[in-house]
Amino acid sequence: MSSAVTAHDQTYRSPQMYLMQEALAREHMRQREHQARQARLSAELASAQFWQYLAERARVAASRHTQRASQALVRP
Repeated sequence: MSSAVTAHDQTYRSPQMYLMQEALAREHMRQREHQARQARLSAELASAQFWQYLAERARVAASRHTQRASQALVRP
């Protein structure tokens, strides 16, 4: 095995390349964190909309029930 250091090895192991790789890794981490926050917000919004939908359906059903009950009382 040769102990000669190639130009590629010198470039890959250079402090500048190391710093660039670290910066790229930090940027990827920030992107993943941002995507995770976006996914959480989206899930929270979908959940809130679903519960709003259920609340509206319950309100309409209760109104319908009240109306039918009052009509049943009026009929002989």
